[in-house]
Amino acid sequence: MKKLLILLLSTFVLTNNAKSADIVFEKATIYLNAFGIAVIDNSFIKNVSNNSSVYSMFIDKDTFTDEEIGENWVTLTVTDIYGNEDYYTSIITVMDTLKPVVNCQDALVYLNASGEAVIDNSIINNGSKDNSSISNISLDKYIFDIESIGGNWVTITVTDIHGNVDHCTSILTVLDTFDRAINTVYSDSIISYAYVPNAFTPNNDGVNDVFTPVSSDYAIKNYEFSVYNLSREMIFKTNSNSEGWNGNFRGVEIPEGDYVWTLTTSSKGGNNIQSQKGYVKLIR
Repeated sequence: MKKLLILLLSTFVLTNNAKSADIVFEKATIYLNAFGIAVIDNSFIKNVSNNSSVYSMFIDKDTFTDEEIGENWVTLTVTDIYGNEDYYTSIITVMDTLKPVVNCQDALVYLNASGEAVIDNSIINNGSKDNSSISNISLDKYIFDIESIGGNWVTITVTDIHGNVDHCTSILTVLDTFDRAINTVYSDSIISYAYVPNAFTPNNDGVNDVFTPVSSDYAIKNYEFSVYNLSREMIFKTNSNSEGWNGNFRGVEIPEGDYVWTLTTSSKGGNNIQSQKGYVKLIR
């Protein structure tokens, strides 16, 4: 009789204690969202025994920010219907894998009296942001000179404090308003272009209907002339310096506006490759 009483008492104590619930509070990895927070809830907890005596479960920390990147000890308090409590601990690892949101903008700069223009991030960056903090913003090119006159592709790279990186590319137009003496050397290794027009009017009136570089050397090699819209989609390309762009794309007239051109050429012997780029305005 005495042994039976002890057995019954032991069963009562076990049943009326929160620890009788077989709780699994495993390690987990969570990720910051676009707002820079990560949240855990009771879905991270399993009551394996489905013990109905569990009254409540409380996590001492359920919301994490950039300040908690890495491992965090979290305590779960389980209370049964009799007010008994037990505690479980786990490690919650918080990570940030979202790339920065990079916004860039096209820009215009002018060469100074020394024939140079120096830019910084602010001229290209247009409100780039991150769900944590940005650690670095860089450009692939900062200094421009006379050879840069026209349109230049400039890439901005944004890195956050956790090493996530993204990029954006803009067009920087370099202009020169100073009168400068230019020495032109004519030889077999130099390709000379009189000019590349900055506007044309493809209205079939016989005047300025085609956009093409005007060359003073018609025996050049490796000629490639291309035109792009501002979304960087190629809309015209030719390898013949006798062919120009008529303002159409796939046989359809495209709207008025600014377009980007690139020109790559080399000397008669195939050496001294030269690349140029700039803007042209299509006017109808």
